[in-house]
Amino acid sequence: MSKFILVFLLLVGTPAAAQWEYFGQEVPTSLAPRPFAPYLLSASDNERDFAIAPDGKSIYYTIQYSANRSIIVYSEYANNQWTLPRKASFSGVYADLEPAFSLDGLRLYFSSNRSVGGNQKDFDIWYVERVDGGPWSEPALAGGGINSAENEFYPSLTRTGDLYFTATRAGGKGGEDIWVSRFENGRFLTPQVLPDAINSIHGEYNAFIDPDEQFIYFSSDGRADEVGGGDLYISRKDTTGNWMPARRLNFNTEKLDYCPYVSPDGAYLFFTSERDQENPLPTNPLDLISVLKYVLDPDNNKGNIYWARR
Repeated sequence: MSKFILVFLLLVGTPAAAQWEYFGQEVPTSLAPRPFAPYLLSASDNERDFAIAPDGKSIYYTIQYSANRSIIVYSEYANNQWTLPRKASFSGVYADLEPAFSLDGLRLYFSSNRSVGGNQKDFDIWYVERVDGGPWSEPALAGGGINSAENEFYPSLTRTGDLYFTATRAGGKGGEDIWVSRFENGRFLTPQVLPDAINSIHGEYNAFIDPDEQFIYFSSDGRADEVGGGDLYISRKDTTGNWMPARRLNFNTEKLDYCPYVSPDGAYLFFTSERDQENPLPTNPLDLISVLKYVLDPDNNKGNIYWARR
């Protein structure tokens, strides 16, 4: 029996599972993070990354088994309920991860190590397209010099189509850095590395850009103020349009906190965390449902998707 069928048994008969917004979850009212859709999206695997379609009717995320084994999965709102997660049509052969929608919802960008011309590649930025809610196209490489002989990860797009991403290429500040490729006249321009207010010698990665470019969330490790394992930061623009020095968020842990994403309504911050909130061994015999809940518990020291009010 698949994990998702087991999860279905946990959710059957739960009115919240059929509600419209956010999988029927009770929305956060504070800045304290909590697992999103526990036992379904945040469960026993390494679940990471998050993207909500602009119309709110589908959610895409990644299940990662190892550095080179990951798939993009999705759930849709149909017939007044959310479907169980399933593999995206374009994923399942290569290591695909980090989905990100264009603001019109007609493109979905992601990172993948899929081959080009039969030759195995490093990780690059790819995209699929669709028309009027139809099926996704075959994946195509993002152009304009976005991809290189090094790795490119974690696309995030502005309202005008500019693409922010992570790369290890020459010309950066050190290690991984955050870059942007402007989109003009239907094409991507040569990428530029973001300034010292964001990038540093320590390595910055997995950024979410505000569609209007007024703030940016990202992760970094090795900074003097780090909690440990990789922490989430935010930078905002000042009144002159320049990025201000980044500030570490207060709810970071000693484990890895990364992959930020802001909901289309701007109300909630989603992110991936490997925090472990202690899941002690049961001391009494358990019934079937209790066993399933224990096995699938998101407090497992693996990646899970959390959310908090911004």
